[in-house]
Amino acid sequence: MTTNQTNFLPIKNSISLIFLLSILFYSINILTIEGQAPIEQKYKTITLVNGVKVKLPSDFTLMSDDDLALKYPSTKKPLAMYTSADKLADFGLNVSKTVWSENDLIILKKIYKSTILEMYVKVNFIKEEIITIDGKKFIQFEFTSEVENHKKYTHVLYTLVKQHVYIFNFTCPQRVQDKWQPAIPQIINSIQFNLAAPTTSEYQKKEGVKYYQPKRKIVQPSK
Repeated sequence: MTTNQTNFLPIKNSISLIFLLSILFYSINILTIEGQAPIEQKYKTITLVNGVKVKLPSDFTLMSDDDLALKYPSTKKPLAMYTSADKLADFGLNVSKTVWSENDLIILKKIYKSTILEMYVKVNFIKEEIITIDGKKFIQFEFTSEVENHKKYTHVLYTLVKQHVYIFNFTCPQRVQDKWQPAIPQIINSIQFNLAAPTTSEYQKKEGVKYYQPKRKIVQPSK
């Protein structure tokens, strides 16, 4: 091997290394864009209603009435609904007016699972269990679904507060599931209740409602 050939080898190897690194860098960028790779989230504490707080990603804001009517036209107005800056991911709270016993959680789990299965053409459950958050039991369903070619990722929690079901719901298109799914543990584990406070929502404040008080059935004691 001549001296010129020996001197050429490091240059050739360097060019090959630069070429390989360029391909690797390009591939990572493509995967990040297409897969919506999660980025480190910052969170802020939101009062969903008086007495109920949660930490949401810092770019989440209260959904406008117009957006609420457009995205959820067939459902009753929630106590709270927040949306991401791109309006793809939503987190909301609603309350059922039906009265339940604290011992009915297992029954409620079966009822709500049946309801979910009836709502969509295809459902793939990732989690379906009863968990404890801050000493309180929650029914947890995490699933992907499809109806009319719309694929969604959903994480929903149900818990009993003063005999009424509180429903916490996170949803987004399935194509951005990888971006938002890692944020779920931070969100759900931050849920806090102050049961002494009346549950007034931001929407009800705008409409002049002083507080939300679910109707209860009064059971007369047997004689």
